[in-house]
Amino acid sequence: MSKCEWEIIQKGLKAPEKYLKDNPQDGARMYQSRDNILSVALYLKNMAYEEEQALSNKKIYCRIHRKDWFLLTLIRFGKTPIIFEITFDPTIYPESEWLERKDALEKNNMIIFLGIDTSNGIVKTLRRANLPEKLWIQWKECWEASYHIPHYSREYGRWRNLIENRRSILESWDTALEAGIFGERYKL
Repeated sequence: MSKCEWEIIQKGLKAPEKYLKDNPQDGARMYQSRDNILSVALYLKNMAYEEEQALSNKKIYCRIHRKDWFLLTLIRFGKTPIIFEITFDPTIYPESEWLERKDALEKNNMIIFLGIDTSNGIVKTLRRANLPEKLWIQWKECWEASYHIPHYSREYGRWRNLIENRRSILESWDTALEAGIFGERYKL
């Protein structure tokens, strides 16, 4: 039996190639693995010790901006100024593949956070948590609807750019709706 993707990733070693292609800059990207597990790569150049500690140990709070079926997720590590926007376009996957993975995610609502130093591609932090229930409900609604919206990727990108260009990341956090804390307990 082959190992799951998250079992292969190791703190202190180079991140798997899929996380490093396209030369990522500071920010976050969500990935959906063949193991039916979501992962979020948190990219920081020359990650400082304080940043590494925050990504490893602080509570991960979550907020969202939503307009119709467009959703922008924000995460913040404790009360620190470390805030990331997480975007995800499920339409990059075939709908049949997304539906199969969605079913698996409902059974295993796990997400992996990888803190990757973009100066060398090393995984500095590795953390698992379950999804906040409020967030999972929002993601599911929006992601399911996305397959029925013409030109979803293009329209989602435009909407996201509008938000990013009108507000600083802190203003965006302050105006977003609370969506839970990663790692909170609930029943699906």
